[in-house]
Amino acid sequence: MRRLKILLYGDVDLNHLDGSAIWLQSTARVVSQDPNVDVDVLLKAKPINEVVLSDLKKQTESETNSTS
Repeated sequence: MRRLKILLYGDVDLNHLDGSAIWLQSTARVVSQDPNVDVDVLLKAKPINEVVLSDLKKQTESETNSTS
């Protein structure tokens, strides 16, 4: 089966712990559970506070890229 590659972006700053940050983290986690899916998360801002991001890195195999 062919692998699906998904680029996930939300206009969300993961340095701020709010509902939008949790939504992006949860969406990446759910989508990446399929072994035939590769998920990349495009970040709005350079990571400073890695509370949400560290959890995302631990729980998924998502790659993170920064737009800045």
